[in-house]
Amino acid sequence: RGEGEESGGGGGGGGEDEEAAAAAAHALKNRKKTPRELLAEHVAPEASLLLEQSGLLDQLRRPPEISQEAMDRLDYMKANLVMAEEARRKGDLKTVASSQRQLASFCENLGEYETAFGFWQRCLDTAKRMGDGRRTESLVYASLGHNTEQRGNLQEASHYFDLFRETALKVEAPDAAERAELVKQSCSHLVRVYQQLAEARLERDDRNDALDYYNRALRMAQESNDTTAVGAVNFRLGKTSNDPLVAIGYHRVYLENCKALGDTEGEGLAYSALADAHKQLGNTRDAIECLESFVVCADKTGQKEAQAEACNSLGVIYNSLGEYDQAVGYFSQHYDISREQGNLGGLAAAAVQVGIAQAHAQLSTYTECIKRAPTSPAHRVCLLNFKNARAPLEVKPVENPYSAEALARADAEAESAREAREAEEE
Repeated sequence: RGEGEESGGGGGGGGEDEEAAAAAAHALKNRKKTPRELLAEHVAPEASLLLEQSGLLDQLRRPPEISQEAMDRLDYMKANLVMAEEARRKGDLKTVASSQRQLASFCENLGEYETAFGFWQRCLDTAKRMGDGRRTESLVYASLGHNTEQRGNLQEASHYFDLFRETALKVEAPDAAERAELVKQSCSHLVRVYQQLAEARLERDDRNDALDYYNRALRMAQESNDTTAVGAVNFRLGKTSNDPLVAIGYHRVYLENCKALGDTEGEGLAYSALADAHKQLGNTRDAIECLESFVVCADKTGQKEAQAEACNSLGVIYNSLGEYDQAVGYFSQHYDISREQGNLGGLAAAAVQVGIAQAHAQLSTYTECIKRAPTSPAHRVCLLNFKNARAPLEVKPVENPYSAEALARADAEAESAREAREAEEE
């Protein structure tokens, strides 16, 4: 029996050994292979030897190093997190909000806007419990708006900026000027974002939505008494509107604002837009007046290319109206500016336009000369001068050599010549 027990015990021990061996084999199979073993499997022996000699295997076995800059960032974040937690335990919400705000700004400076957004949300929760008259809460809404705007979510950004405005209106500040400044800032942000949303709608040819956003921007600009923004949004509304009559109203507001601010370049833009609207309505004289004003503004601001285009447009309009002298004048200005700027294409086009306008300007005189040449010496002389020397077609009176005045003048000239000869002889 003793032998049997020993045999049985030995058998049990053998089973345990087998299980242990199986477990060891499984662990060996699933363990992570070293770089040397991976090289032995997948790389030729010669290449493996070269890699060992180069020291690259030692670099693979060494843990990755963390730069000092990364360590400094981690230390900064750790310090602020610890400060926020300690302040939370003490009930110091102001310090908690300050630490969270610093962490959010720190992440944004690193370009980590998603992480920063999380810190801003925590800061907002803290600000709502601070009891500082909602001042911090309003500023956090502004930061959330900036964060989402940076991430390209304009719709969400407008939501946060709108909350900024609503909260700013309710801020319990001892100084009314502080509350007014917060409201003005919120309106300024909304003007910017609404215009961006409008431009995005225009890119999709959604003109109605674009007009809606521009009108929202206009209301915010008016609420903040921002004259510059009011004018700029009116200009965009005019350019977006399908109705030229409505557009003229918007552009006139922009023009008056630019004049009040001394913005000559803006004046030029307004005159150009007004000219386009008047053309659509068929108000040719009004369009001419606006274009001529634009030429003056462009000359003052040095916008030579735009000035040349406006001169060309004026030349075309005057030419179509049959007012050829004015057409020649503006086409000549286009030619001169193109030559100054070295614009060969514009120069060639302007030269052709000048030639056409000059021909049109002289056509009526030329036709009149042809008709009256058989009976009028003055018209015959005009045609001969034009033919021989390309002199301007100007009809000048031709004196009859046998008239009394001509004969008297000839006698006087002869007498003067005789007296001169006598004086020389003496």
